[in-house]
Amino acid sequence: VLAPRDHVGLTASAHPRLYWHLAEKTATRIELTVVDDDAIEPLLELTLPGPVSAGVHALDLGELGVALEPGKTYRWFVAVVHDPLRRSRDELA
Repeated sequence: VLAPRDHVGLTASAHPRLYWHLAEKTATRIELTVVDDDAIEPLLELTLPGPVSAGVHALDLGELGVALEPGKTYRWFVAVVHDPLRRSRDELA
């Protein structure tokens, strides 16, 4: 995830692009999740089936119809799912 690690990042857009980097190509699936801690369900759960190329990738929330509300805090995650039956083996950022 290309975002601040130890503090909150800010956006002026309701539909920001979220950037993440994959160091090397992977044949496994990747899951992207955007969470609002006040909601029961995630705002977004997106699965990218492998293969996924190495490099910087962008998740455009506007293209996916996801809008963030001003003043709220959201968390987002990228997971490389090596074994769907053993999610503890995921690489998570």
